[in-house]
Formats: sequence, structure tokens, C-alpha cells
Amino acid sequence: MCGIAGLWSMSGSAKTLRADCAAMLDRIAHRGPDGDGLWHDSETGSPVLGHRRLSIFDLSAAGTQPMQAATERHWITFNGETYNFVELRADLTARNITLRSGTDTEVLLEMLARDGIAATLPRLEGMFAFAFWDSTTRCLSMARDAFGKKPLLYALTPNCLRFASELGAFFTPNRTGDQRIDERAARLMMAFGQVPEPFTMLDGVQKLPAGHVLHVRMHESGQLHGMTDCWIDTKAHPAPLAGDPMAIFEERFAKAVTHRLAADVNVGAFLSGGIDSSLVTAQAQALLDEPLRTFTVAFDDDAFDESGYAEIVARHLGTQHHVLHLSGEELESSLHQAAGWSDEPFADTSAIPLRLLSAYAREHVTVALTGDGGDETGLGYPLHTRNTWMVSLLQSMPRSARQALAKALPGQRARWWRAALRTPDAGAFYMSQRMGDFIPPSDLLAQIKTRLPQAEGRRSDAEWLGDCDMQMYLVDDMLTKVDRFGMSVGLELRSPLLDQGVVGLLRSLPLRDKVGGGTGKLFLRKALAARLPREAFERRKTGFRSPIGQWLLRPNLRDWSREHAERFDSRFGWRTADGLTARELWQANSERPLRHGRALWRVCVLMNWMNKHAL
Repeated sequence: MCGIAGLWSMSGSAKTLRADCAAMLDRIAHRGPDGDGLWHDSETGSPVLGHRRLSIFDLSAAGTQPMQAATERHWITFNGETYNFVELRADLTARNITLRSGTDTEVLLEMLARDGIAATLPRLEGMFAFAFWDSTTRCLSMARDAFGKKPLLYALTPNCLRFASELGAFFTPNRTGDQRIDERAARLMMAFGQVPEPFTMLDGVQKLPAGHVLHVRMHESGQLHGMTDCWIDTKAHPAPLAGDPMAIFEERFAKAVTHRLAADVNVGAFLSGGIDSSLVTAQAQALLDEPLRTFTVAFDDDAFDESGYAEIVARHLGTQHHVLHLSGEELESSLHQAAGWSDEPFADTSAIPLRLLSAYAREHVTVALTGDGGDETGLGYPLHTRNTWMVSLLQSMPRSARQALAKALPGQRARWWRAALRTPDAGAFYMSQRMGDFIPPSDLLAQIKTRLPQAEGRRSDAEWLGDCDMQMYLVDDMLTKVDRFGMSVGLELRSPLLDQGVVGLLRSLPLRDKVGGGTGKLFLRKALAARLPREAFERRKTGFRSPIGQWLLRPNLRDWSREHAERFDSRFGWRTADGLTARELWQANSERPLRHGRALWRVCVLMNWMNKHAL
């Protein structure tokens, strides 16, 4: 787990290029506090590869990056973990390939050097983003894992390529004058609360999509050219299981957790007391001979405090439990900072306690397991369990009938239904459920909608909606949050429920094993019941729901939010779906904070980020 950066430029001295890359690394130093490295062959005009190290495996100098292969023609800078590297290492050893370190980086490098990108990527189980240089073919290949757990951003022109783990790396001192925001990304951020891939907030910089690889080569003309390919099959349906599903799950899940417990540093787990984190914690504790360190947040507001459930689970499992107590005042006081914690505007309010808990956990461990992925793969959101019938209804109703019904529904409480009825197809319906009060232009939404799986021929509405969340909400929100806010304090977060084998099994199950009676994650509940008494976890799903609207009414935040609203109107002038300006939204929040708080928070997050970068 680290941070990477690099550049390939047709101009500038070797000294200048190295200094430029070093500046990029300095901006993401929090991702790798244990060291840094640069490599550049000025004689051949190679790219400059940079690395910030967070040591997890082989803490010695043998794990230093960028790393050169035994072939001497290949180099890599790598961010992430390949959890099955022990098995892959054995395969290399069987082929009489000698390895010099105990790192997963070297295993990946030697596989890429001998087998190539196309043959290597499908064999990797893990989270990763890397840049791989072949000095013979003069090709720089950059790849990202299937679920997009690790980020990779790049800016490519005919004369220069830059890439990095975070957008902040592109704000190097000698380029601040020509930085401009991409207003399309800003529109999408206001709609979804974060910037979906492939967009970024900087014009000319884009995210490499999850499950993709970018090959950059130099033409005979001396110009750089890039070609992007998807290395995963996004249209493949899961293969049916042969055998008892629970027995197969137990085997795969135990293996997934075992892989993610492997490290040469201390490992813990985030434990909210919910189904997913409890299942991960229970399996991890069963594999260890000593108490697992577990971490949870306790709030002084009973409306969203789950710490009591987490303590019940921790006590039953015998973990070494740590509780971070946060008062409403402490959370509120973090809002000024929280709006600028991320390298890109990110308005999911659950990121606030995640960041605070990550900093607290980092005092004890370097790696922590999480339950991320369980809702998307196990179908745990209300969208998967209670609202799926709307997909078929919308597709069966004539458009005129939908629009007429939408107009007939009165009041703000019917706003969700009106938005759903106005959508012309299943994909637009899904998008409407993940958007907030600000709606971007239809052509921009259509571009984002191309990321969704085909609705036609789907197994069921619920499973299709779950697949939509896997390809969009999980990537853009949940995993982005885990990476940015964990790595902001140098904490590596691992998600066993996103193991390829576990995901494949959950997706292959018949719908009746996952959803029933308005309840989701039936299979995961059954798996957890074999480890914990049901009363320890059987309750309605809550999740973190901050009273952000009320917080923005506090004296020290009221003027702050009003100023951001006024600047938003002056800079953009966009209105909500209900026709409100940001200033009117601020006033409406004074009267109905539960209704308007999240939309106003998005305004604050965007404008605070722009202030931070003087944009």
C-alpha cells in the first residue's frame, strides 16, 4: 500500500524531470510515510517513475521501489497488495526464477516481465494500481484492479504523460497557474456527492477506470499515444455453483480473510456491529491465536450510534476492542477540515468518522480489515430489497402515463417517486436513486449511464441493481472513501468480502438465497449466525446518518455555509431540481435541515475545495 507518481515528457532536463516527479510525490507523502524513491534513465529518455512507501511486506530495503526486474529491462512502481502472491511466488520458483525479496511487488514484476500484462492481470487477487515500463518495447503500461480499490489518475498530451495515485499530485508548484476545474465533474459531484470516474475535478486529468489498462507508447514522430483496454469481462454472468453454497463460501471466505491478515506489521479490524464487519471480524478472530484489535466509533447521539452492538460482538468474539468516543461538538468542529480532507470534493458524511477512526486506529495498527462490499454483493441496500419493483413498473408504463402520475403526486414527500416516474428507462431510474437535489445535464448523465450493466436480459431487478452498485456506487463512493480517508493517515484498509472468489459465489446464488420479505443479505446473515447469536446482529440496517443540516445551523458554521452558498451562486448559478439557488437552499435548510442539509453540505464541500486550491 503506497502512493505512486510519474511522468514521461518530451522536454526538460533530467534534473528538471526528476524534481518535477519528486514534487508530485511530496504532495502524496501521507500515502507512504516509510520512504520514497525515483528512477529515471536519462540516456534512453525513459519515464520518471516515483514511489512513496508504506511498508507492509519485507520491511527491509529489498522492498524499495521503483523496482527493477531480473531481466534488467523492466521496472515497476506499484500501489496495493496482491493477496495471492505466495501462491504466485511458488509458481515462479517452480519455473526456476530466483526472487531477491519477500515482497509481493517483486512477484508481480517478474510475472509481468515474463508473462506480459494480458496473462498476468487475471491471475491477481488483490487491490492494485501500477505503472510497468518495458525498455525494449518502450511501452509504459498502467493498470487498475477489477473493483477499483486503488486509484490511478493521469493526464496525457502528445508531449507529456503524468500519472499519480491522487489528484493532489497534479498541483505541483510549477503548474498551478494553468489549472482549471472541469465543470462537468463539478456538476456530477453536486449530483452524486463525489466525482465519478473517469472524470476528475481538474481539466485534462482523468481517472483510469476500474478494471482497465492504459498502454502509452511513443510514435516515430516523437509524440505520445495512449490506448485503453478493459481487462475484465463486465458482461459475464456468474457460473452456477457445483456443491453446497455455504460450504464453498466458508472455504473461500476463510481463504480471503487469511490472505488479508498476512502482513509484517500489526493488523486490526473495523467493527461497527453490523453484519458485514461482524462477519469479517469473526472469521479473522477464528484464524488467530491472539485477540484481534478491533476499532469502532461511539457517538453521543443514539440516533446513529452502533457502538453498543459492536461491543456485544467484540465481547462474544474476545477481541481487543478499542472505542473512539466522538461528541457532536467534536464532529461539528471537524467539518471545516473535513471539507478539505480529500484530494477531490467528497460529500459522503460517513467519511468524517471514518477519517477520525482511521487516525485513531493508526496509532495501534498499520492494516485494518473492513466489511466493505457486503451490501453490494449480498444485496443489502433498500434499493435492492424494497424498491426493485419500480424497475419493471417503469419499463411497462407508457412515458405519458409516468409523467402524468408524477405531476399528480403532491408535496415534497413524493419527490423521490416523482423523480423515479420521470425516468425513461431502468438505467435512468437507478441514477435517480443515487442522485441528490442537483441534477446534471442529460447528455452528461447519459455518458455516466454507459458504465451500468445492460438492463436487458438481467437475472432479476434486485440483482441488476446490485450489479449497478458494484460498477458505480461501490467504485465511486465506498471504495474511494476507504482509500482516500484511510491513506490520508497512512492506514491500509482491506476488504475480504471483495475477494474475487467470494464475490463470484454471492453473485451466483439464486435470488431467494439473498433477498426475501423485504430483507437483504440473507446468505451473509446465515453465515454470521453460525458464528454469533442472532440477537447480536439481527436489527434494522442503520449506517452513519449525520445530522449535517443541523450542524450547519450552529453559530460557527452558519455564516461559513452562507458564504459558500453565495460564492456558489456567483461562480456556477446552478439550481436544485426544485429550482432553488444555493442561497435559497441555505435559507431552506434553516427551516428544514433534515430535508436540505445534504444538498447544502455538497455546496460547502465543493466551494471549500476550490478555496483550498485557489480555483
